[in-house]
Amino acid sequence: MPSPLWAFLLDENMPKRAATALRRAGYLAARVVEVGLRAQKDPVIFAYARARGLIIVTRDADFLASQYQPPHAGIILLSLPGVPGRAVVDPLLEALNLLQGEDLTNKVYLVDLGGLHVIRA
Repeated sequence: MPSPLWAFLLDENMPKRAATALRRAGYLAARVVEVGLRAQKDPVIFAYARARGLIIVTRDADFLASQYQPPHAGIILLSLPGVPGRAVVDPLLEALNLLQGEDLTNKVYLVDLGGLHVIRA
């Protein structure tokens, strides 16, 4: 059962099917294009997510920059080079399964070919 406190904002580089899969799994999920943030810069997306308590899901390593410091609801970075967008859904769901019961607040997680890693706790 999904954590009832988790709600996600999927960056523009995440496929629509990721949002669909999260919703089917019982999570709240919105894509940046659905909330009027198409083509917005990362600081705008970060501010939107922070203000609404949304966990950012992205393939954009720019979200590791020092300007994206707490407080925030959490950031999940999928670093899967060579993996097409449609294929990131399973690794994302597997990572969320591993994180069940965790508080993601102010933490940054990396999902790569080696699994799930905490970058900032």
